[in-house]
Amino acid sequence: MQILFCIIFSFTFSAVLKVPNEYRTIQEAIDKSSSGDVIKISQGKFSPSTNRETFPLKFIGKSNITIIGSQIENTIIDAEGSTRVMFLNLSNNIKFESLTIRGGYLNFYGIKNRGGGIRMRYSDLSLKNLNISENNAWVGGGISLNNSIIEFKDNVTLKNNKGLEKGAALAMFGNSKVIGDFINIKNKVGIFDNIKHRENEIAFVTKSKGRVNYKKYNSLFTRTGLRVGTDLFDKDTIKTGDDGFVICIYLDDKSLIKVHNDTEIVINRDKTKEIIANNVKLNYGKIKVSVDPEKKNLFEIITPTSVASVKGTEFWVIRNKYNQMDQFICQKGLLEVENIFSGKSVLVAKMKTAISEMNGLLTIKENQFIEIPTELGIDLNSIEEKTVLEIGKGDKTFLSILKYCSVIGIGLIIYSLIGLG
Repeated sequence: MQILFCIIFSFTFSAVLKVPNEYRTIQEAIDKSSSGDVIKISQGKFSPSTNRETFPLKFIGKSNITIIGSQIENTIIDAEGSTRVMFLNLSNNIKFESLTIRGGYLNFYGIKNRGGGIRMRYSDLSLKNLNISENNAWVGGGISLNNSIIEFKDNVTLKNNKGLEKGAALAMFGNSKVIGDFINIKNKVGIFDNIKHRENEIAFVTKSKGRVNYKKYNSLFTRTGLRVGTDLFDKDTIKTGDDGFVICIYLDDKSLIKVHNDTEIVINRDKTKEIIANNVKLNYGKIKVSVDPEKKNLFEIITPTSVASVKGTEFWVIRNKYNQMDQFICQKGLLEVENIFSGKSVLVAKMKTAISEMNGLLTIKENQFIEIPTELGIDLNSIEEKTVLEIGKGDKTFLSILKYCSVIGIGLIIYSLIGLG
Protein backbone atom coordinates (compact mmCIF):
# COMPACT_ATOMS: atom_id res chain seq x y z
CA MET A 1 0.00 0.00 0.00
CA GLN A 2 1.32 3.37 -0.94
CA ILE A 3 0.50 6.32 1.21
CA LEU A 4 0.43 9.69 -0.51
CA PHE A 5 1.16 12.64 1.68
CA CYS A 6 -0.11 15.97 0.43
CA ILE A 7 1.72 18.85 1.95
CA ILE A 8 0.13 22.19 1.39
CA PHE A 9 2.34 25.24 1.74
CA SER A 10 0.81 28.62 2.32
CA PHE A 11 2.84 31.57 1.12
CA THR A 12 2.24 35.23 1.85
CA PHE A 13 3.89 37.49 -0.68
CA SER A 14 4.76 41.09 0.12
CA ALA A 15 4.28 43.61 -2.62
CA VAL A 16 5.97 46.90 -3.44
CA LEU A 17 3.44 49.52 -4.50
CA LYS A 18 5.03 52.44 -6.37
CA VAL A 19 3.72 56.01 -6.33
CA PRO A 20 3.25 57.61 -8.82
CA ASN A 21 4.50 54.96 -11.28
CA GLU A 22 1.79 52.43 -10.46
CA TYR A 23 -0.61 54.44 -8.31
CA ARG A 24 -1.35 58.10 -8.99
CA THR A 25 -1.89 59.00 -5.34
CA ILE A 26 -0.54 57.76 -2.03
CA GLN A 27 -4.08 57.13 -0.76
CA GLU A 28 -4.78 54.78 -3.69
CA ALA A 29 -1.68 52.77 -2.77
CA ILE A 30 -2.69 52.68 0.91
CA ASP A 31 -6.17 51.45 0.01
CA LYS A 32 -4.72 48.63 -2.14
CA SER A 33 -2.04 47.62 0.36
CA SER A 34 -2.09 44.41 2.40
CA SER A 35 -0.14 43.24 5.43
CA GLY A 36 3.59 43.22 4.73
CA ASP A 37 3.44 45.56 1.73
CA VAL A 38 5.81 48.46 1.13
CA ILE A 39 4.62 51.69 -0.48
CA LYS A 40 7.54 53.27 -2.30
CA ILE A 41 7.11 56.99 -3.04
CA SER A 42 9.31 58.66 -5.64
CA GLN A 43 10.82 62.08 -5.09
CA GLY A 44 8.48 65.04 -5.57
CA LYS A 45 5.70 66.93 -3.84
CA PHE A 46 2.43 65.08 -3.26
CA SER A 47 -0.36 67.57 -2.57
CA PRO A 48 -3.77 68.78 -3.76
CA SER A 49 -2.11 71.13 -6.25
CA THR A 50 0.33 68.61 -7.75
CA ASN A 51 -1.06 65.08 -8.02
CA ARG A 52 -4.53 65.92 -6.60
CA GLU A 53 -3.79 64.03 -3.41
CA THR A 54 -6.73 64.05 -0.99
CA PHE A 55 -6.17 64.56 2.72
CA PRO A 56 -5.98 63.31 5.33
CA LEU A 57 -4.22 60.17 4.17
CA LYS A 58 -6.07 57.43 6.07
CA PHE A 59 -4.85 54.15 7.53
CA ILE A 60 -8.01 52.45 8.79
CA GLY A 61 -7.60 48.94 10.17
CA LYS A 62 -4.28 48.44 8.38
CA SER A 63 -1.30 46.49 9.70
CA ASN A 64 2.34 45.91 8.78
CA ILE A 65 2.51 48.62 6.11
CA THR A 66 5.66 50.63 5.39
CA ILE A 67 5.81 53.94 3.51
CA ILE A 68 9.28 54.84 2.24
CA GLY A 69 10.16 58.03 0.43
CA SER A 70 13.20 58.81 -1.72
CA GLN A 71 14.84 61.20 0.77
CA ILE A 72 13.61 63.51 3.51
CA GLU A 73 14.12 66.67 1.48
CA ASN A 74 12.99 65.16 -1.83
CA THR A 75 9.77 63.35 -0.92
CA ILE A 76 7.25 65.82 0.50
CA ILE A 77 3.69 65.04 1.53
CA ASP A 78 2.01 68.43 1.81
CA ALA A 79 -1.67 68.95 2.72
CA GLU A 80 -1.30 72.63 1.71
CA GLY A 81 -3.48 73.78 4.59
CA SER A 82 -6.51 71.78 3.48
CA THR A 83 -6.79 69.63 6.64
CA ARG A 84 -4.52 67.28 8.64
CA VAL A 85 -1.94 65.22 6.75
CA MET A 86 -2.23 61.69 8.23
CA PHE A 87 -4.86 59.79 10.21
CA LEU A 88 -4.22 56.32 11.67
CA ASN A 89 -7.13 54.48 13.27
CA LEU A 90 -6.95 50.88 14.57
CA SER A 91 -3.75 50.33 12.59
CA ASN A 92 -0.70 48.44 13.84
CA ASN A 93 2.98 48.27 12.96
CA ILE A 94 2.90 51.15 10.47
CA LYS A 95 6.26 52.61 9.43
CA PHE A 96 7.18 55.93 7.78
CA GLU A 97 10.70 56.50 6.45
CA SER A 98 12.65 59.11 4.47
CA LEU A 99 10.05 61.79 3.79
CA THR A 100 8.60 65.11 4.93
CA ILE A 101 5.08 65.56 6.33
CA ARG A 102 3.90 69.16 6.31
CA GLY A 103 1.09 71.64 5.67
CA GLY A 104 -1.52 70.15 8.01
CA TYR A 105 -3.95 72.86 9.08
CA LEU A 106 -6.61 72.52 11.78
CA ASN A 107 -6.28 76.06 13.04
CA PHE A 108 -9.68 76.37 14.66
CA TYR A 109 -11.23 75.76 18.02
CA GLY A 110 -12.10 72.55 19.82
CA ILE A 111 -10.38 69.72 21.63
CA LYS A 112 -11.34 67.29 18.85
CA ASN A 113 -9.15 69.19 16.40
CA ARG A 114 -5.98 67.28 17.24
CA GLY A 115 -2.96 66.35 15.19
CA GLY A 116 -2.29 68.71 12.30
CA GLY A 117 0.51 66.51 10.95
CA ILE A 118 -0.41 63.05 12.24
CA ARG A 119 -3.35 61.94 14.34
CA MET A 120 -3.28 58.42 15.82
CA ARG A 121 -6.10 56.52 17.48
CA TYR A 122 -5.54 53.00 18.87
CA SER A 123 -2.55 52.57 16.56
CA ASP A 124 1.22 52.18 16.65
CA LEU A 125 3.71 53.86 14.35
CA SER A 126 7.46 54.05 13.96
CA LEU A 127 9.33 56.92 12.29
CA LYS A 128 12.81 57.03 10.78
CA ASN A 129 14.54 59.77 8.78
CA LEU A 130 11.48 61.98 8.90
CA ASN A 131 10.66 65.68 9.00
CA ILE A 132 7.28 66.77 10.41
CA SER A 133 7.01 70.53 9.94
CA GLU A 134 4.70 73.53 9.58
CA ASN A 135 1.54 71.86 10.85
CA ASN A 136 -1.17 73.57 12.93
CA ALA A 137 -3.87 72.24 15.23
CA TRP A 138 -5.75 73.24 18.36
CA VAL A 139 -3.92 70.45 20.21
CA GLY A 140 -0.87 68.57 18.93
CA GLY A 141 0.25 70.62 15.97
CA GLY A 142 2.74 67.99 14.83
CA ILE A 143 1.40 64.73 16.27
CA SER A 144 -1.54 63.70 18.46
CA LEU A 145 -1.76 60.28 20.16
CA ASN A 146 -4.92 58.74 21.60
CA ASN A 147 -4.32 55.33 23.19
CA SER A 148 -1.46 54.85 20.74
CA ILE A 149 2.28 54.19 20.63
CA ILE A 150 4.83 56.06 18.53
CA GLU A 151 8.51 55.21 18.22
CA PHE A 152 11.12 57.71 17.05
CA LYS A 153 13.84 55.42 15.72
CA ASP A 154 16.41 57.71 14.16
CA ASN A 155 16.75 61.24 12.74
CA VAL A 156 13.19 62.49 13.28
CA THR A 157 12.69 66.28 13.40
CA LEU A 158 9.56 68.16 14.46
CA LYS A 159 9.94 71.77 13.38
CA ASN A 160 7.74 74.89 13.22
CA ASN A 161 4.59 73.08 14.29
CA LYS A 162 1.99 74.93 16.34
CA GLY A 163 -0.53 73.83 18.94
CA LEU A 164 -2.88 76.69 19.68
CA GLU A 165 -3.79 75.38 23.14
CA LYS A 166 -1.03 72.85 23.86
CA GLY A 167 1.22 70.23 22.38
CA ALA A 168 2.90 72.13 19.56
CA ALA A 169 5.13 69.20 18.64
CA LEU A 170 3.22 66.32 20.26
CA ALA A 171 0.16 65.76 22.45
CA MET A 172 -0.83 62.54 24.24
CA PHE A 173 -4.24 61.26 25.40
CA GLY A 174 -5.39 58.06 27.06
CA ASN A 175 -2.86 55.26 27.50
CA SER A 176 -0.38 56.54 24.95
CA LYS A 177 3.36 55.98 24.91
CA VAL A 178 6.39 57.55 23.24
CA ILE A 179 9.55 55.54 22.58
CA GLY A 180 12.78 57.29 21.65
CA ASP A 181 13.55 60.96 21.06
CA PHE A 182 13.01 63.50 18.32
CA ILE A 183 14.70 66.78 17.40
CA ASN A 184 12.49 69.64 18.61
CA ILE A 185 12.95 72.91 16.68
CA LYS A 186 10.81 76.07 17.06
CA ASN A 187 7.51 74.37 17.87
CA LYS A 188 5.22 76.94 19.49
CA VAL A 189 2.38 76.65 21.95
CA GLY A 190 -0.33 79.17 22.77
CA ILE A 191 -3.72 80.46 21.70
CA PHE A 192 -1.93 83.35 20.10
CA ASP A 193 1.80 83.72 20.63
CA ASN A 194 3.74 86.93 20.86
CA ILE A 195 3.75 88.88 17.60
CA LYS A 196 7.40 87.91 17.12
CA HIS A 197 6.26 84.31 16.70
CA ARG A 198 3.64 85.23 14.12
CA GLU A 199 5.79 86.74 11.40
CA ASN A 200 3.95 84.98 8.57
CA GLU A 201 0.39 85.53 9.77
CA ILE A 202 -1.09 88.91 8.90
CA ALA A 203 -4.57 88.77 10.36
CA PHE A 204 -7.11 86.36 11.80
CA VAL A 205 -10.86 85.83 11.62
CA THR A 206 -12.98 86.99 14.56
CA LYS A 207 -16.45 86.51 13.06
CA SER A 208 -17.82 84.42 10.22
CA LYS A 209 -21.39 83.63 9.29
CA GLY A 210 -23.36 82.56 6.25
CA ARG A 211 -21.73 81.31 3.07
CA VAL A 212 -18.04 82.12 2.97
CA ASN A 213 -15.37 80.63 0.71
CA TYR A 214 -11.69 80.78 1.61
CA LYS A 215 -8.60 80.15 -0.53
CA LYS A 216 -5.17 79.98 1.05
CA TYR A 217 -2.27 81.70 -0.66
CA ASN A 218 -0.45 78.40 -1.32
CA SER A 219 -3.40 76.34 -2.52
CA LEU A 220 -5.13 75.96 -5.87
CA PHE A 221 -8.35 74.92 -4.16
CA THR A 222 -11.07 76.98 -2.50
CA ARG A 223 -12.57 75.75 0.77
CA THR A 224 -16.19 76.23 1.70
CA GLY A 225 -16.56 77.82 5.12
CA LEU A 226 -14.22 80.00 7.14
CA ARG A 227 -13.91 79.29 10.85
CA VAL A 228 -13.42 81.81 13.62
CA GLY A 229 -9.78 81.89 14.71
CA THR A 230 -8.36 81.03 11.27
CA ASP A 231 -5.03 82.74 10.61
CA LEU A 232 -4.86 84.77 7.41
CA PHE A 233 -1.67 85.03 5.39
CA ASP A 234 -0.39 87.19 2.55
CA LYS A 235 -2.45 86.62 -0.63
CA ASP A 236 -5.28 84.71 1.12
CA THR A 237 -8.68 85.23 -0.56
CA ILE A 238 -12.08 85.55 1.15
CA LYS A 239 -15.32 85.46 -0.84
CA THR A 240 -18.74 85.91 0.78
CA GLY A 241 -22.07 84.72 -0.62
CA ASP A 242 -25.33 86.62 -0.59
CA ASP A 243 -25.73 85.89 3.15
CA GLY A 244 -22.04 85.86 4.08
CA PHE A 245 -20.26 88.13 6.54
CA VAL A 246 -16.70 88.09 7.93
CA ILE A 247 -14.74 90.23 10.38
CA CYS A 248 -10.95 89.99 10.37
CA ILE A 249 -8.39 91.94 12.35
CA TYR A 250 -4.77 92.67 11.46
CA LEU A 251 -2.36 91.44 14.12
CA ASP A 252 0.12 94.31 14.17
CA ASP A 253 -1.98 97.47 14.01
CA LYS A 254 -5.41 95.99 14.90
CA SER A 255 -7.01 97.40 11.74
CA LEU A 256 -10.49 95.95 11.37
CA ILE A 257 -12.07 94.77 8.11
CA LYS A 258 -15.76 93.91 7.92
CA VAL A 259 -16.49 91.97 4.76
CA HIS A 260 -20.16 92.18 3.82
CA ASN A 261 -22.19 89.95 1.52
CA ASP A 262 -21.33 89.34 -2.17
CA THR A 263 -17.76 90.53 -1.69
CA GLU A 264 -14.31 89.24 -2.62
CA ILE A 265 -11.12 90.49 -0.97
CA VAL A 266 -7.46 89.48 -0.90
CA ILE A 267 -5.41 90.02 2.27
CA ASN A 268 -1.98 91.50 1.51
CA ARG A 269 1.14 92.87 3.13
CA ASP A 270 3.85 94.87 1.33
CA LYS A 271 7.25 94.57 3.02
CA THR A 272 9.20 96.30 0.25
CA LYS A 273 8.52 99.78 1.56
CA GLU A 274 10.38 101.51 4.37
CA ILE A 275 7.48 100.76 6.69
CA ILE A 276 5.18 97.74 6.66
CA ALA A 277 2.14 98.44 4.48
CA ASN A 278 -0.93 96.33 5.09
CA ASN A 279 -3.49 96.38 2.34
CA VAL A 280 -6.71 94.78 1.20
CA LYS A 281 -7.48 94.19 -2.44
CA LEU A 282 -11.20 94.59 -3.06
CA ASN A 283 -12.18 92.83 -6.27
CA TYR A 284 -15.87 93.65 -5.80
CA GLY A 285 -18.49 94.16 -3.11
CA LYS A 286 -18.39 96.27 0.05
CA ILE A 287 -16.23 96.42 3.13
CA LYS A 288 -16.07 98.65 6.17
CA VAL A 289 -12.59 99.53 7.42
CA SER A 290 -11.46 100.92 10.78
CA VAL A 291 -7.83 102.01 11.21
CA ASP A 292 -6.37 103.25 14.49
CA PRO A 293 -4.93 106.77 13.99
CA GLU A 294 -2.19 106.11 16.55
CA LYS A 295 -0.61 103.33 14.50
CA LYS A 296 2.33 104.13 12.25
CA ASN A 297 1.77 101.47 9.62
CA LEU A 298 0.49 102.49 6.21
CA PHE A 299 -2.84 100.92 5.26
CA GLU A 300 -4.21 100.79 1.71
CA ILE A 301 -7.36 99.64 -0.02
CA ILE A 302 -6.67 98.61 -3.61
CA THR A 303 -9.22 97.98 -6.35
CA PRO A 304 -8.70 97.49 -10.10
CA THR A 305 -9.55 101.20 -10.45
CA SER A 306 -8.29 102.96 -7.32
CA VAL A 307 -5.87 103.08 -4.42
CA ALA A 308 -6.89 104.58 -1.08
CA SER A 309 -4.13 105.42 1.41
CA VAL A 310 -5.42 105.41 4.95
CA LYS A 311 -4.08 106.51 8.30
CA GLY A 312 -6.57 106.68 11.10
CA THR A 313 -10.10 106.65 9.79
CA GLU A 314 -13.35 104.76 9.48
CA PHE A 315 -14.89 104.35 6.05
CA TRP A 316 -16.78 102.20 3.58
CA VAL A 317 -15.50 101.00 0.22
CA ILE A 318 -18.05 99.84 -2.35
CA ARG A 319 -17.05 98.45 -5.72
CA ASN A 320 -19.73 97.71 -8.27
CA LYS A 321 -18.64 94.61 -10.19
CA TYR A 322 -20.81 95.57 -13.16
CA ASN A 323 -19.85 99.19 -13.88
CA GLN A 324 -16.47 98.94 -12.05
CA MET A 325 -17.12 102.15 -10.11
CA ASP A 326 -15.62 102.68 -6.65
CA GLN A 327 -17.08 104.65 -3.75
CA PHE A 328 -14.99 105.62 -0.72
CA ILE A 329 -17.37 106.86 1.98
CA CYS A 330 -15.47 108.56 4.81
CA GLN A 331 -17.26 108.58 8.15
CA LYS A 332 -14.33 109.57 10.34
CA GLY A 333 -10.78 110.80 9.79
CA LEU A 334 -9.13 111.34 6.41
CA LEU A 335 -8.06 109.25 3.42
CA GLU A 336 -6.43 109.91 0.08
CA VAL A 337 -7.88 108.29 -3.03
CA GLU A 338 -6.04 107.96 -6.35
CA ASN A 339 -7.54 106.92 -9.67
CA ILE A 340 -5.11 104.45 -11.28
CA PHE A 341 -6.09 105.35 -14.86
CA SER A 342 -5.83 109.13 -14.66
CA GLY A 343 -3.36 109.48 -11.82
CA LYS A 344 -5.61 112.06 -10.18
CA SER A 345 -5.93 112.04 -6.39
CA VAL A 346 -8.20 113.69 -3.84
CA LEU A 347 -8.36 113.97 -0.05
CA VAL A 348 -11.60 112.66 1.38
CA ALA A 349 -12.60 114.15 4.72
CA LYS A 350 -15.30 113.20 7.18
CA MET A 351 -18.84 113.08 5.73
CA LYS A 352 -17.57 113.10 2.13
CA THR A 353 -17.38 110.43 -0.57
CA ALA A 354 -14.92 109.94 -3.43
CA ILE A 355 -16.25 108.35 -6.60
CA SER A 356 -13.58 106.79 -8.82
CA GLU A 357 -14.39 105.47 -12.30
CA MET A 358 -12.53 103.45 -14.94
CA ASN A 359 -12.68 106.36 -17.40
CA GLY A 360 -10.35 108.26 -15.06
CA LEU A 361 -12.95 110.50 -13.43
CA LEU A 362 -12.53 111.19 -9.72
CA THR A 363 -15.13 113.32 -7.97
CA ILE A 364 -16.12 114.31 -4.42
CA LYS A 365 -19.67 114.34 -3.10
CA GLU A 366 -21.27 115.08 0.25
CA ASN A 367 -22.42 111.97 2.10
CA GLN A 368 -25.94 113.34 2.31
CA PHE A 369 -26.24 112.64 -1.41
CA ILE A 370 -24.82 109.11 -1.11
CA GLU A 371 -26.62 105.95 -0.05
CA ILE A 372 -24.57 104.73 2.91
CA PRO A 373 -24.77 100.97 3.62
CA THR A 374 -26.46 99.74 6.76
CA GLU A 375 -24.19 98.20 9.35
CA LEU A 376 -24.94 94.51 9.71
CA GLY A 377 -26.41 93.69 13.10
CA ILE A 378 -25.51 90.55 15.04
CA ASP A 379 -27.99 88.56 17.10
CA LEU A 380 -26.15 88.09 20.39
CA ASN A 381 -28.41 85.19 21.33
CA SER A 382 -27.17 83.23 18.33
CA ILE A 383 -23.52 83.46 19.37
CA GLU A 384 -22.30 80.06 20.46
CA GLU A 385 -19.34 81.09 22.58
CA LYS A 386 -17.94 84.27 24.08
CA THR A 387 -14.57 82.97 25.18
CA VAL A 388 -12.03 85.68 25.89
CA LEU A 389 -8.78 85.29 24.00
CA GLU A 390 -5.48 87.07 24.27
CA ILE A 391 -3.66 88.36 21.25
CA GLY A 392 0.03 89.05 21.67
CA LYS A 393 0.82 92.73 21.51
CA GLY A 394 4.47 93.21 22.33
CA ASP A 395 5.98 91.57 25.39
CA LYS A 396 3.74 93.02 28.11
CA THR A 397 0.50 94.24 26.59
CA PHE A 398 -2.42 92.10 25.50
CA LEU A 399 -5.65 92.90 23.75
CA SER A 400 -8.64 91.11 25.21
CA ILE A 401 -11.25 90.37 22.62
CA LEU A 402 -14.40 88.27 22.46
CA LYS A 403 -13.89 85.09 20.47
CA TYR A 404 -16.75 85.88 18.16
CA CYS A 405 -16.26 89.61 18.56
CA SER A 406 -19.93 90.16 19.33
CA VAL A 407 -19.43 93.80 20.22
CA ILE A 408 -17.41 94.48 17.10
CA GLY A 409 -20.05 92.71 15.06
CA ILE A 410 -22.61 95.30 16.13
CA GLY A 411 -20.45 97.97 14.69
CA LEU A 412 -18.61 99.19 17.76
CA ILE A 413 -14.89 98.77 18.09
CA ILE A 414 -14.20 98.16 21.74
CA TYR A 415 -10.63 97.39 22.69
CA SER A 416 -10.12 96.31 26.27
CA LEU A 417 -6.43 96.65 27.00
CA ILE A 418 -5.08 94.70 29.90
CA GLY A 419 -1.88 95.48 31.77
CA LEU A 420 -0.75 98.50 29.83
CA GLY A 421 1.58 99.65 32.59
